[in-house]
This record gives sequence, structure tokens and C-alpha cells, in this order.
Amino acid sequence: MISLKIKDEIKFDKIIKFFILDELYPMNAQTGRGLYKVKDLDTQIFYSLKVFDLSLNSLSEIKKEMIALNISINKPEIFPKARLIYQDHGFAYLLIDWCEGIALKKYIDEFTLLNKNKELDLNEFRKRLNITKKIIESVMFIHNSKLIHRDLKPENIIVQFNDKKEFQKIMIIDFGLATQKRNRDEEGTPEFQSPEQFCKRDFNLTEKTDVFSLAKIICNLFDFKNINLYPNDSLKDWKSVPEINLLGLFLEYCKNKKNFSEEKIKNIENINTDFNSAIRQCLSFDPHARPSSKELYSFFNSNIINKINKYLKDY
Repeated sequence: MISLKIKDEIKFDKIIKFFILDELYPMNAQTGRGLYKVKDLDTQIFYSLKVFDLSLNSLSEIKKEMIALNISINKPEIFPKARLIYQDHGFAYLLIDWCEGIALKKYIDEFTLLNKNKELDLNEFRKRLNITKKIIESVMFIHNSKLIHRDLKPENIIVQFNDKKEFQKIMIIDFGLATQKRNRDEEGTPEFQSPEQFCKRDFNLTEKTDVFSLAKIICNLFDFKNINLYPNDSLKDWKSVPEINLLGLFLEYCKNKKNFSEEKIKNIENINTDFNSAIRQCLSFDPHARPSSKELYSFFNSNIINKINKYLKDY
């Protein structure tokens, strides 16, 4: 297993030199993958450097990931481009455009840590609505490009803000599974993997696989908790689905503010009911029962964003 450390230098072909600035994901002994922030010492440009142990990863699959990033989803403002692939001493190095911003997981964790009451005020609520809209829109673009990400999670979504901490854009990273053949083992990340990824091998992987993960991410964003689901003995459904109350924290904020009328609060409660129902559908055990990303995007725009903006336009 290779050992790369912060402040180390890496040379490609004795010409290109990179300086390791940060270890984002240390080399994992099981997956044989690591992720680093590096700087080109010649151009002073920052990049992400994915490192692969070729005893555990296929070079052809890594090249497919590069093709997916550069051709299949040619939208660099959302999906960073791969710039170089280099092989040396049993390892492959994939150089990818650096995404300036913060991982969605870190954003959620830091907010929770700083806000012990977990209150979602109007500004933060609107910010999360916009983040959610952009994430769904980006996933829809992936699906329109005939790809399935297969490992959507808050760690793989970079959120960018301006100097005033206003939301700017999101970027989706790590398409390592998107171009690979389905393997015999479980894939994805346990908290966000769909049933067809961990216990129902007779279900095909489709865009509905990403929709399931997307629903769990949305729960994280609004309810600050993971939805834990366990299959029943027949592996045909969940044993039960916990209560989902996505707008609950924002409703608590509204009820504590005297300028929110009872009528407006009731309207938001109705939106909450519809939102909860849609996310429960996205979490269906059977992928055929889940909406497509396009259907989810249309629903979110019409039934959540537009209605919320209508009721809160004066605030």
C-alpha cells in the first residue's frame, strides 16, 4: 500500500510535479483508493488526485471513469473534468479539476454542531431548498447522459458559497462506480445504498437506484438524521419506514415567530405532508415504485419550491 503524506511531492514522467496539500480520503486497504488535494508546482493550479492500487482496481475501469467525466457528462461547472491518468509501480493516478467548496456532509455536520437547537431559520431553509433543487437537477443530468452514479452521498457532493455565504452551486464527484460492471459484492455506501445494491440482486441497477440515495440525502439535509431501513424476512419490503418530517424544524421556527400567520403555517404543514409522502415513495423497496429523477425534479419545483415561495414571498 502506497503511503502519501501532506507536503510530499509526486513526479510524473520526471517533468510534472505535484505537491500534496491535503489528504481528503486516506488510502483504503479494502478499496485500494485514496483522494488528495494537490498543487501543480509549475502552474500553481490546484487539482484532486485519485490514487488507485491496481492490485484492487482495474486500469480499464479507471479509464472509463475518465471518459465518463470528460465525454458522457460534459458539463464542467457541475462535474469536474479529468485531466491526466498516469500509471507507475502498480498504482494509477487520476488528476481531476479541483472543486472549491465544502462537502455537503461537512456542511451538515458543522451546522448541526453550531446549532444545538437545530433550528432552521428562513435564510437557512431557503438555502437548503436551493441546494436540494440543484442536486436533483444534477442527478437528472447524469441520468439524461445514460449514466447511474451508484454512490451518491453527502461526501460526494461539493457545495460552493460566495463571500457572503450565499449558495452558489454544487458539484458531484467520484464516478468510480458509474462506469463499472456490477460486481458480486455489495456496492455503494451502507447508509445510502439501495436494496438492489445490498440485498436484492434480482433487481437491476437503474436510475431509480440513485433516486433512493437522493431521498436519503434530502432527509439528511432537512431532518438532520439518517433514515434506517431494514428488509423483512422475505426480502420483499421494509419491515417498517420511520416517520419522516422534513419541514418539521422549519415549522417549529415559523410557529415561534409572531409574523407567521396560522394560515401560512397550515399551508406549510400541507406542503410538508406532500414532501414527506414523495420522499417515502423514493425510499420504496421496489425500485419500480420510485419516481424517476425527472419526475422528482418536476414535483419538487411545482409542489415545494413554487408553493413555498408563494407563501413566503413577503418574508
